[in-house]
Amino acid sequence: MELWTVQDARMMDDIERDGVYRVRDANTYPYLDFGRGEDAIPEPALLISYLWMADQLRRRTGQAPPPGTRFPIWAWRRQWCRSLDAPNAGKPDMRSWTTNEPEEVVRLKLEIDESRVLLSNFDLWHIPLNRGYASLTREDDDAFDKWYAAHAPEDEFQRDIWDFSKQEPFLREARRRVFKSWELIFELELESVQYDSDWCGNIEDDIIQAVFWEIRSDDIVSAEHFTTRRASRH
Repeated sequence: MELWTVQDARMMDDIERDGVYRVRDANTYPYLDFGRGEDAIPEPALLISYLWMADQLRRRTGQAPPPGTRFPIWAWRRQWCRSLDAPNAGKPDMRSWTTNEPEEVVRLKLEIDESRVLLSNFDLWHIPLNRGYASLTREDDDAFDKWYAAHAPEDEFQRDIWDFSKQEPFLREARRRVFKSWELIFELELESVQYDSDWCGNIEDDIIQAVFWEIRSDDIVSAEHFTTRRASRH
């Protein structure tokens, strides 16, 4: 499978030294149980989505993370409105790549066995990233809001549902429903799902992202180095 990723250029030092690159995790938080167990552990809110994706990668590929690795590597399978069959379908345009400060990065073209990769809808991924309820129709979204409001004030959703010290049955069920809804991002065969384009847009053209645990030296087809442009400040 052809994939593209942009990484800090220093990752090539790992490739040259070890023959493999993995995400380094400086955090020491225990692995999140996502509310399934009695001893679920709170995590900073932003990590919840990334840990969930890591858990999905493990479950859906059957591959455990390498020792010392908690988070996967992100890449692109397809950029917006490109055909999957087109050459370089996932190639990012570095002319639009900006960072807060100029950085040395490397754009990699990869060829990775599909058994190591989990694909998902990049645009819909922003719903888990913002810890919302994922729906493809307004009716489904309204039904969840109505169910939640019957148990708790809606404005307490983000505060209470992600406070894993709270284990009331209602909150545990709310977490289960939200986590289950996030699995919509893996529905890439759109004929198998019902969706409302007026609600979620024309998702046939959405960007397709990929996650996997590591980049091996023999995965790399090409490597191009760039210095990013500084993002404009308004």
